Amino acid sequence: MLLVLPRLQRVFPLRQWCSRRTLSNAVPKYSSKVRALPFVTSQENALRIMNNYFNFTLLSKDASMTRMWQILRAMNNSPVKHVQAVYLPGWIVDAEVQTNAWLGDSAQQLTTVQLVDSYVPGCSFRVLSGISLNNNDIAASDAIPFSNDLITQHGSQVLCLPYTISPFSLVKKLRSQPKRIVVNDGLQFDPAINLNFLAAYPILIPLYLAQYENESVSTTVFLEAFTSTLSFISMNRVYFELCDDSLLTVISRWLKFANHVHSGYWQAHGPATPFSKVIMPSGKHSDVLHQWLDEMISQPGGAEQLVSGSPVDFADLRVREFTEEETFKNRDFLNVSCDVANMKHILKEIPDLGVKISSISKVSEDAFASATINEINRLHQKRDAMMPQWWKEASKS
Repeated sequence: MLLVLPRLQRVFPLRQWCSRRTLSNAVPKYSSKVRALPFVTSQENALRIMNNYFNFTLLSKDASMTRMWQILRAMNNSPVKHVQAVYLPGWIVDAEVQTNAWLGDSAQQLTTVQLVDSYVPGCSFRVLSGISLNNNDIAASDAIPFSNDLITQHGSQVLCLPYTISPFSLVKKLRSQPKRIVVNDGLQFDPAINLNFLAAYPILIPLYLAQYENESVSTTVFLEAFTSTLSFISMNRVYFELCDDSLLTVISRWLKFANHVHSGYWQAHGPATPFSKVIMPSGKHSDVLHQWLDEMISQPGGAEQLVSGSPVDFADLRVREFTEEETFKNRDFLNVSCDVANMKHILKEIPDLGVKISSISKVSEDAFASATINEINRLHQKRDAMMPQWWKEASKS
């Protein structure tokens, strides 16, 4: 007997999972720019997986042999109260911003920050909006234009949630801060952020949600349905992969895992899937900035603060289709822009590097500075030539 668990499942109790008043079966009128990931896993298979997972989470409260035997007998047959296939709206974001920053004890300096393949929730939906659903299994090549044909998947009706959050709300929130934003003692920045580039790709993420009742406690399990990777991962940490292990080995591993299951909300064990992927600045400032951005979105009520009172404007030129061609061009442009910023940083550091440069390359400081300036100019020309036409138009508005 093997327990096969696809990638990334999480458990959290909800006193009220969803009500018919708040969620209807009406399909939102999505923009033609919205693309969706297909449901790889059927509801029948997903329910079997979630049933087994729910049974084993009970071991976190009682790992006795009696309880284990009861659970083994209940495999594939848990008393699920409700199961629902869901398309959850989200955004993949590529961006570059500039602002004045203070790094440590240094004076104010113009700093460039790049975020590539980052994630912003597309709606406010309880715990799910505080979890980044972006991972390596999400590929632009798999995303397809949304159509009404996707409302039914593997014979199951899919609940499609509307977009109520856009990445532009996050930029607006940062710009609205009344004073200097303190990330930590070593990093502060001016909220007057200048957007050098922003491409936001709307993507619908397929999930299965199952609600269980156990001893008057309501627990909801959700499973990402866009991958068939056969491993169990909690917050992107692989606990084990299931191959041809014996039942005894599988049970042993589950018992070890049960000690990690939290009785309240899901609990991270190992690094969580990040919301932000900071390319610049590099080093410790990159880590600090990405942690700060993640905490801002994932904290309770964080997503709710991004909900706009008006409909999301999909006519905005910065909203782009999540395709291989589109993402490749935009990220190629950002790569060159990153090279420009790095060369400018080198130019600024030349006075401090002068002695080392002369001793290593036998080139004078002035000659090295001149060569660096020439390279910056060349990269600027390349960057201008690669700048997407839609961004040129969006920048003018």
